[in-house]
Amino acid sequence: MKLPVCCKCHYLFRWRSAIKVLFGWKRFICPHCKTKLYPSAESRQKASFANSLSLLVLLLLPSFGVSFLWTFIIYFVLLASILALLPFFYTFVDQEEPFW
Repeated sequence: MKLPVCCKCHYLFRWRSAIKVLFGWKRFICPHCKTKLYPSAESRQKASFANSLSLLVLLLLPSFGVSFLWTFIIYFVLLASILALLPFFYTFVDQEEPFW
């Protein structure tokens, strides 16, 4: 696992910079070469899948008899883990791609 790199100059981004893109889905400017970068469609699909998975856990755990308190604790731990690891699975491209 490694953090994303710029598609033009291969600048290695920091975790904090990559996490900002996660919350915005907006363009990002490489601090080294000033290229406008966008998360790839594959990266956005992975983020959507990971968030959907966490919501699925939130909905399924009560049906297995897990109390609501434990369900929310497990949900927030899972969500925090996903958010912490997601920047390692990002790739950036220089043109915005359609979601599908």
